[in-house]
Amino acid sequence: MRSELNGITSKPAKTGESDPNDDDASANDLPLLESATESIQELEKKFAAFVRNDVYGSMGRGKLPLKEKLLLGIALVTRLPIRLVLVLTILVVYYLICRIFTLFSTPNLEDEQEDFAHLGGCRRAVIVQSSRFLSRLLLFTVGFYWINETHKD
Repeated sequence: MRSELNGITSKPAKTGESDPNDDDASANDLPLLESATESIQELEKKFAAFVRNDVYGSMGRGKLPLKEKLLLGIALVTRLPIRLVLVLTILVVYYLICRIFTLFSTPNLEDEQEDFAHLGGCRRAVIVQSSRFLSRLLLFTVGFYWINETHKD
């Protein structure tokens, strides 16, 4: 993409200016982050749920130590495939539950789209309860172990 844009835009001369699209630009050179660091306490009050106090630094743009990079590499090789298999398994199980419990019922064909809203009784209860459980399991699998609530007073 950069080579396609070389003819359109020219790189600024080395006069102390920094290009926000430049890969070599540090996090402090970006105008968005500069404006955020000026009022970091105000942002922490407004958006308390998004405040980060971890290795990745504020705004998630800090430098990573070698140990953390190594741990991320190991997680990429081990945990990511396990999570992908679990997510796909959950989706297939839910798909099979829906197909089995709507097997012999005829859908409403309004606007050329299948509609099982008229489904009731035991079938509907099983589909709703399984969707509720499997969606929570899916969120847990992808990393939402607990979601904290914050209230503005």
